[in-house]
Formats: sequence, structure tokens, C-alpha cells
Amino acid sequence: MQKQTLSKKSQEKYNKILKIAFKLFLKYGYAKTSPQMVIKQTEGSLATIYKLFGDKKTLFLESLKYGTKDFMEALDNNLSRIDKSNLSLEDFLKKYAQNLFNEMFQKDSIALQRIIIIEGYHQPEIFKIFEAVCIKKANFYLIEGLKIYCQKNNLKIKNLEEAQDFFINQIIHPYFYYIISNSSYTPPRTKEEIDKIIQRGVKMFMFYLKNYEEF
Repeated sequence: MQKQTLSKKSQEKYNKILKIAFKLFLKYGYAKTSPQMVIKQTEGSLATIYKLFGDKKTLFLESLKYGTKDFMEALDNNLSRIDKSNLSLEDFLKKYAQNLFNEMFQKDSIALQRIIIIEGYHQPEIFKIFEAVCIKKANFYLIEGLKIYCQKNNLKIKNLEEAQDFFINQIIHPYFYYIISNSSYTPPRTKEEIDKIIQRGVKMFMFYLKNYEEF
């Protein structure tokens, strides 16, 4: 469906519907969320939803774009503020991992990741949205940081994407499977737990860099 040019009033209504729909889809999932539920909270009408979005699937996809944009803006703001000029590589990696860990494992972020995995098998467009808005941007900051430290520290990393994958695997992936597959699983929350995970991940990554040519 081609996006319409909306008046200011219609745009406000459009955004309100997306905001409410996103929260409902996260809470109840795609199948159990109906346009009527969205209407009830937005005080709109079915006619308005179908006029603006065409159908439930488009409403769902557009609400995910809306939600992932907010998620990414928060992560973007945090990652872009890391001052690489005055930090050692280890400290940069710790700050990057801290921001990524905090954003990925917030309650709404976990719900977002679950619905992307669950519904993505039926609607592959969802994976494309999440990859384009979230994954590529998060990876961008890490790779750009590694480029700077390659120059500063004379690191000889031939494949930055491979190095980035290795680091993310140490920080996020050990917990990602449990979060997605087990709704009762609670990821590490305390500062002590998170710091321990990050320090271990950074230590493993530095060992990886030190022995890079042997891998």
C-alpha cells in the first residue's frame, strides 16, 4: 500500500493509531490483536483504519516500523555519544556493550524481539524491517569504532564484520535464545551481573584480537 500524503490532523491520528497498535501487538501478538481493539483505545473507527492502512497486516507492519524506530533512536542516541577519541579500545567496547545490553533487554524491547521472531516466519517482511532499522545501525557503530581503533592501535583486522559478529556473540547471543523461547526467563538485571558479562565478553574479544591471525 502506497503511503498517502496526510493533513496535520490525519497525521496525528495516524501516529496515535500506530502507537496504540504497537503496544497491543506487543502485548497480545498478531493473531489476538484486532482492529476493534485499536479502535477502542483510539476512539476512531474501522473506516479510518482501513482508509489509512488498508488492512490489518499493513497496520501491523507499519506499527512495527514505528516501534523499532523509537527503539533505534534510543540506541542511536546512546551509541553516537561514545567518545572514542579519549577511550581505550577496552573502555569503548564496554560502553558500547553496556548501551546495547540495556536497550536490548528492556521489557518492551524483549517483547518486540519475540514478536519479530514469532511472526517473522509467517511474514518475512518483519525480519527486513528489524534488520534495516535496528541490526544494521547497531552494527554500524561497532564497526566504525573498530575502524578507528585499527588505525590508533595498528590492529590488523581483515574482516571487521567477522570481528563484530564475534563480539556481539559474547555479549548478546548467550541470552537471546532464552529470552525468545521462554516467556518466564528474566535476563540479567543487576549492575554486577551485567558488568561481569560485559567484562568477560570484552576479555574474550581482546584475546580474539591478540590471536586473530591464528583463527
